[in-house]
Amino acid sequence: MLSIETLDTFDTVYSADSVEFNNEGYFVTGTYQLEESDEESSSKSTRKGRIYLFEIDEDLQLQKLQQIETEAILDQKWYMEK
Repeated sequence: MLSIETLDTFDTVYSADSVEFNNEGYFVTGTYQLEESDEESSSKSTRKGRIYLFEIDEDLQLQKLQQIETEAILDQKWYMEK
């Protein structure tokens, strides 16, 4: 039987919908939030999101290194220059 243990938690505020790991102990999480316009307003719905960069420390705890406000993030990939 597979046993899963939670080591740490983090509230992303918006819905987290993508996670991308690398081999050096870092990962990014992308979030998405759709804000509907009210019926009285003529403005359209807006999409917001955040990108979080984390490091997993030697105690297996999350360390948030950076947070970027942006439009909704649906997918991410690491780009490594050669």
